[in-house]
Amino acid sequence: MADGELLVARITYNFKTDEKSYQWNQDRLTREILVLKLLKHLDQTLPVPQIYVWDFDSSNSVDAPFSVMERLYGEDQWSAWPKLTSEEKIKFVQSLAEALGRIFKISMPSIGSLEKLTNENHPIVGPFVRIPSDPRTGGPYATIDEYLAAELQPWRASDQSEYEFSVPELFERLHVLAHRLVPRDDPTMLRPVLFHNDLDVRNVMVNDGIVSGIIDWEVCPNFTLS
Repeated sequence: MADGELLVARITYNFKTDEKSYQWNQDRLTREILVLKLLKHLDQTLPVPQIYVWDFDSSNSVDAPFSVMERLYGEDQWSAWPKLTSEEKIKFVQSLAEALGRIFKISMPSIGSLEKLTNENHPIVGPFVRIPSDPRTGGPYATIDEYLAAELQPWRASDQSEYEFSVPELFERLHVLAHRLVPRDDPTMLRPVLFHNDLDVRNVMVNDGIVSGIIDWEVCPNFTLS
């Protein structure tokens, strides 16, 4: 940029061109942009990259979906961790917990995936972004109980001939068990929040012993803390 700031261009070349796969790729890339825009709108100091421009039409000038974002400095946790002292590791874990705690304070309207933002940057939730072969509808769901019922429903229709037990009865029992296992003494644990679905050591960046970046927000569901 003119002020000397370095940027990162993310270009997606390895995408399938069949309609379902192409749409899935478009959806997950779009959701990442929306999540990052929402996070930066709500808290500019969060260690996530600022998005500047994007174009997910593969017929564009680079023949592939791309986005241009702020460069976050540091190295990934995988590379940094062996070089940190015990004190630095404690400092890093504390900084990661603090960053995630701030993200978890952001309440979402329902369980699912961020689908769009209003002109006022209010989140609108749609279905989970899932691979094309996944038969589940994906929400959105108003409550954890609605989510559990929907997630178990497809398996109740499994081919009974493959098993010596009643598949519908088994999943009905699992539904009852799941309902009982949900902690209900703290309502704040049941509110939907943003989750990073791939918080891997390659997606967390470290600089000066603290978290300097959390990247790769492609598939970021809204789910309850419980």
